[in-house]
Amino acid sequence: NDFSGDIPTSVFNLTELEYLILASNKLTGTIPATIGNLTKLMELNLGWNELTGSIPAEIGKLTKLVWLTLENNKLTGQIPESICNLTLDFSSNFSIHNNSFCPPFPSCIAEYMGEQECDYQLIDGQLYWTANLKFLKDLITNNDLNVKPLDLGSQTWQNSKLTKFVCDNCELEGEIPPSVGNLTEITSLNLHNNDLTGSIPDTISNLTKMTSLYLGHNQLTGTIPDSIGNMINLEILDLHANPFTEGPIPEFLGNLTKLYSLNLQSNKITGTIPEFIGVNLTKLYSLNLRSNKLTGAIPESIGNLTALEHLRLYRNELTSLP
Repeated sequence: NDFSGDIPTSVFNLTELEYLILASNKLTGTIPATIGNLTKLMELNLGWNELTGSIPAEIGKLTKLVWLTLENNKLTGQIPESICNLTLDFSSNFSIHNNSFCPPFPSCIAEYMGEQECDYQLIDGQLYWTANLKFLKDLITNNDLNVKPLDLGSQTWQNSKLTKFVCDNCELEGEIPPSVGNLTEITSLNLHNNDLTGSIPDTISNLTKMTSLYLGHNQLTGTIPDSIGNMINLEILDLHANPFTEGPIPEFLGNLTKLYSLNLQSNKITGTIPEFIGVNLTKLYSLNLRSNKLTGAIPESIGNLTALEHLRLYRNELTSLP
């Protein structure tokens, strides 16, 4: 057939069902926990679809199963130990290959898993997302450091993904690797006070969950990339003391309406203070634009920043107050 979409929830109300064969369709979505309602099932075949997510623990309630086929989907995660409650012959009546399951596997099926495209690595009994480890390895390679990826800086991992990384004053050199864009779950990245060079990679735009970004006091060059304007959850942006190319305060910073701290000190910024700072960035608590080449008048809109407690504008060429 050519069924598509999620498996209808009503199917899991058919508690007398003995055979559920939906193979070779275009089914998407997940296998719901309500699969456990079908306790009389003898055969479950969901192979050759596009199902995602993990296998629910309720699979272990299907103790009358003789055949279980889940091959060639996009299933992920760890397989629940409850699958070992099933009494079927796993060596001949079980097929789960060509998914993205990761070890450790339940002992009853470990030798029957077939080929899997696991996106995680098992290290000391814990799973870590390979794409996140690549960023750490790239930093280590760029700096010829003798350290294991999980020992670099201070790290916080949740659900196998890197959510916070602090490598302040780690003596890092070289460029920020493009693999920084792999850190899609990260909320805080601190590479302050190193000797990083080159431009900020555009892949940083992938970090849409980021709330704080500290890249100050490095040797970063080029322009401040437009891609930072996509990081709409940023609350703290610190790029101070980098030899960026001379230019005005980028307009895309006006997208970052959640900012409460913006530090662009000593960045060779030219032009005037744009109106959008007082119009869009009304949550600012701290604004540091000192030691640049700003000119003209301070805009009237700066008066809209009623939460502002720290304002540093000295060592510029500003001409008048609002």
